[in-house]
Amino acid sequence: MKQVARITSAPCRCHGKAAGNSAIHNPQSAITWFRLLISTATIILCLIMPPGVHAQPAVGKVKGGFLVPEYDAQNRKRSLLSGESAEAKSVTLWLVSKLKIEVLGEDEKTTWIVEAPVCLYDYAHKVAQSSTAISARSANGQLAITGEGFEWKQADQHLIISNAVKTLIRQTSGQTNALSGLAKQDLEIRAGRFDFDSRKSYVNYTGGVQVRELTNNSATPRPFKLSSATMGIQLPPGGGGGVQTIISEENVVIEEGTSRVTGTRAVYSATNELVVVTGLARWETEQAEGKGERLVLDRKQNRFEAYDATYTKLRPSLGGTNTTAWFPTQHGSTNEPVEIFADSLIAKLPPAGTRNLEIVAVKEVSIVQGTNRASADHAILQTIGSNSVVTLTGNGRWKTPAASGQANTLIFDQGKNSFKGDGNAAIQLRQAATKTTTDTNLKTNRARFLEIKSARYEFQNGQFNFHDHVTAQDDQWRMATGQLSVKTVGPTNRLERLIAEQGVQLEPISITNGNPWKLTCDRATALGNEKDGHLDSIIAENNLHLEQLKPTANGLWSMDCDRATLHLKPGTDQQIEDVHAEQNVRVVQLGTNGPFLWRLQSGQLDLTMAASNRIDRVTARQNVHLEQGVTRKGPPLKMRCETASLTLDVSNHIDRVIAEDQVFLEQGPSRASGQMITFNSADNEMELKGHPSVTLVETANTKTNGPPQIIHIDGAEQLFWNRLSNKFRGRGPYRITPGGPLPVKNSIVFP
Repeated sequence: MKQVARITSAPCRCHGKAAGNSAIHNPQSAITWFRLLISTATIILCLIMPPGVHAQPAVGKVKGGFLVPEYDAQNRKRSLLSGESAEAKSVTLWLVSKLKIEVLGEDEKTTWIVEAPVCLYDYAHKVAQSSTAISARSANGQLAITGEGFEWKQADQHLIISNAVKTLIRQTSGQTNALSGLAKQDLEIRAGRFDFDSRKSYVNYTGGVQVRELTNNSATPRPFKLSSATMGIQLPPGGGGGVQTIISEENVVIEEGTSRVTGTRAVYSATNELVVVTGLARWETEQAEGKGERLVLDRKQNRFEAYDATYTKLRPSLGGTNTTAWFPTQHGSTNEPVEIFADSLIAKLPPAGTRNLEIVAVKEVSIVQGTNRASADHAILQTIGSNSVVTLTGNGRWKTPAASGQANTLIFDQGKNSFKGDGNAAIQLRQAATKTTTDTNLKTNRARFLEIKSARYEFQNGQFNFHDHVTAQDDQWRMATGQLSVKTVGPTNRLERLIAEQGVQLEPISITNGNPWKLTCDRATALGNEKDGHLDSIIAENNLHLEQLKPTANGLWSMDCDRATLHLKPGTDQQIEDVHAEQNVRVVQLGTNGPFLWRLQSGQLDLTMAASNRIDRVTARQNVHLEQGVTRKGPPLKMRCETASLTLDVSNHIDRVIAEDQVFLEQGPSRASGQMITFNSADNEMELKGHPSVTLVETANTKTNGPPQIIHIDGAEQLFWNRLSNKFRGRGPYRITPGGPLPVKNSIVFP
């Protein structure tokens, strides 16, 4: 049987007989022998003594094995301190060589192993100490620790390493509670001090803690790094089954490639494989930086979450500086960074070697770029390469010094320099201030706004496009249409052009010195003037209808055609100055009580307007048809020609007509024709030129009560026909031919 402990000392000189019959002749030798016997017995007792029994070892040496077990209250062995040899330095102090400490679990199986070349063991206090190198490892091989200088408190099962601590946490395949959520490769921890409480299965590092993932810096993904003042690791009960939690505190810095997170406290839990950073938590990537009260890192998903009053600022490459602004109506570049505020935020970090990034902001989201603002319930920022797209949903709103708007969904595309709104969409463009004719008491000009509502819109390169159920209004006019494009110029949003399509309706809001009008068509292009953007002209196309809404003293007028250009008078009243119409033009002037005063149809037509939007002059071309309705005196007439010019009086009646080129006139049963006919309402006389001819037909022969008399006149240079007296006169030779057939009735049919 091998000796457990062997103590040697100087040999004892004994004189006398053999054992069993010996005698001590020298008293001093007897005393030495007795002391040696007592010392040996004491050492043996201390090595085999059950817990709770104390003895005082004597000075000596032990070879062949030095063992000191420790038991708990249930008499279970919890640790075993051993050495290859030991030398007593005092009554309680031993110098142990090749130290080995085994920490045992509740099942008395080894969970930790500590080794050192030499130590001093204080038996009385059950403390082992050394300034030499030390190594420790978990029984499963997942954790390995080295350092210099240590203290082992056997009774408390407490290990302290005081200098140059280095820990290796291995990613063991299939290991439960592994650090797969924190690191994909082995982790190395360096610190100034290591404090391990075996009973609580808790490790505490202090003194400049540095953690790094043992992989190449160019590896994908980038290696994980962490630094802090202190770090605690909670091991599972027994201490050998992996890692449960890691807690880093004070000046915490977490890095992965160009991504970085800082805070005062970070907690990793193997249960959910997440890192939670609190206390002035901040983060930054190559694309952005931000902060929040709490950050949650998910390395498996390569993302993090920020909570409670989060803040994000984008780098210049994502709209931070010297780039085209995201917001509509912003002209040129801006030096202001883009900032995002939200209650919480989720960021998907870019894969190594890419600049892709995704940020999701939730609740009370606000995006700020200088004096520009946007807000919503939810926002998503996505970057692919150098392009960034921000999507705002839920009560989306935006505002710049020059404009504001809203939509259920807003999309900023920085790469395309575009901006979209979808659902309950509206904008308000601030325009150059103006002072209307009714604002005579105002000391300053009044701000102007162009307000537009639609189902959706997009903005790009200074132009808005609106779709579905569009309404637009400024201080002078309003419009309804299916689609609308608005082009503005400069920081004051001076209106340059708007194009409306599908069911267009346009009308002035109020006219101080005239009567309102209304335009409907399939397509309209309105141009603003270069001074202040007030509507200068309107080009209307397809199914066009233009009408006066409020009657003058003698009725309303209306016009229909396929294309027309309206020029508006300078000023703020939006009165029509003139109209050029083409293709199937039809104009009707109504009287006070409704019957029409005259109507005209032609291929082309020009209207010149007088005050109150009353028609003053008409010039018609191409297959002109003119018909009078109600007249002040004289019978109504019908006329057909290629060109006609009309001048109207203040009561909207025809005052003068000049018709040219293949003119044919019909008045009751009488007819007239020529290359030119001039009519003046003052004397109701017609002048006919260019091979003029007149066929006069009496309505009845009052003398003989016979058929009406018919007279045909032609061959004159000029003929003059009085429409009231039905008399004529001529200039130059002319021919009168009585009789003949009655002219065809209704030879002029109004289309």
